[in-house]
Amino acid sequence: MYEYMLGLYEKAMPDDMPLTEKLLLTKELGYDYMELCVDLHPERAKRLDWTKQERYELVDFMRKNGLKFVTLSMSVLRRCPMGESDENVAEFMRTLEQGLELACDLGCRVILFNGYDTFNKPSTPETQARLHRHLPEAAALAARYGVMIGIENADQPYVDSIRKARSLVDAVDSPWMGIYADFANTSVTMEGDMDKTVDDIHAGKGKIVAMHLKDAIPGDYRYAGYGKGMVDFARTIGACKELGLRIFTCELFLYADCTDYKAQAKYVHDLMRSYF
Repeated sequence: MYEYMLGLYEKAMPDDMPLTEKLLLTKELGYDYMELCVDLHPERAKRLDWTKQERYELVDFMRKNGLKFVTLSMSVLRRCPMGESDENVAEFMRTLEQGLELACDLGCRVILFNGYDTFNKPSTPETQARLHRHLPEAAALAARYGVMIGIENADQPYVDSIRKARSLVDAVDSPWMGIYADFANTSVTMEGDMDKTVDDIHAGKGKIVAMHLKDAIPGDYRYAGYGKGMVDFARTIGACKELGLRIFTCELFLYADCTDYKAQAKYVHDLMRSYF
């Protein structure tokens, strides 16, 4: 039997739902954990400032209810991509350390940040060199807190494939920095070519610490309905199993036209489980 964990992305549920209710619903729907998100949304960004008491009360709630966090998405780092300037490097490291401390306190094993040297600005040899120069500092912070960093292949050409994310990870050469892969993002990059997508998954062998599961359509990295896009889940999940991956998160967003987010999340749960 293939043992693995399947998580649900927090933003599959309404923003105004209390975090404790999101956790309980995640379990009710059959998922093993919820991926906590700290992003540019003001309320989610404030989680970095939670007191120790607030953190421990949440941990106590999870223990009493058989709940847990495994992964933490730190897309809040988009506000200070460290390739853009030396000032951004300092802010990036401060924010990353806050995220690592939060992850440590809450029991998260893996922290994700997007593979951006810049965000909404041109990527240049200078911005790329600055990112390469400072990534080892990020790995050193992760080592201090004992939390894995996973660089995600994202939606910009600089790191839009698992192979490109691996080039960053290999250059740092730290046991605390790996890849948080997304084969749907790869499929967009490869224009739906599943042979190339599967090859890209294999390019991450030995370096992928977690995987996002979602579908995609040409030009759309986020909002394709599961089972309605170009991703061949049987092949891609099969490739993940071959590599021994164990941590998977359904990166499901609450669609604008969704009338029943619970039914949607349950459908995705059952569909993804069927491929394992």
